Amino acid sequence: ALLRQLHAAHPQFAEAYYFESQLAIMQGDLVRALRAIAQQERLDPDAVGSSSNRCFALMRYAAMDGARRCLDAMAAKAGDNDIVKFYREGLAEWTGDWTGAEAIFKTMAQADTGMKASVWLAQGRYPEVLALYRRTNPELFADPPGSLWPAQAEDAAQVGYALIQTGAREQGRRLLRAAIEVQ
Repeated sequence: ALLRQLHAAHPQFAEAYYFESQLAIMQGDLVRALRAIAQQERLDPDAVGSSSNRCFALMRYAAMDGARRCLDAMAAKAGDNDIVKFYREGLAEWTGDWTGAEAIFKTMAQADTGMKASVWLAQGRYPEVLALYRRTNPELFADPPGSLWPAQAEDAAQVGYALIQTGAREQGRRLLRAAIEVQ
């Protein structure tokens, strides 16, 4: 309802269509998401964000060939910058190409901690995940866990899983429960 009001009041506000596409993706409506993305692209053809949003929507709905074409078009338009690399890495993860995902994030100017951790978890590199988070989020190792923010839930889940895999089962379980509770 709020998006309809926003579109009616500001029909040329391109970013409103980004919000609509994100909502449609979360609701499982790929057609509506792609229509909203197309409208955003018409209103703001130079925005890389709308292209990345289209690529994400295609990945989210397992249209991997379309996502690859989308990323190639995005790179042709914007260069192979970290935004393009971020989505290429995500595509590699979603298709189970963990080696390719790692190769991509190693070329990025600044790779995300969660990105590295998810790849290393899939590769069974649990001690490296724990070392990464001890450096970037040491508070996740408090036992019992302190209160978490919703934004920490994914990181906490990754640390909890790695702890379980390395033998600290109870500490890992407590952290996983804390991550679930904050969601």
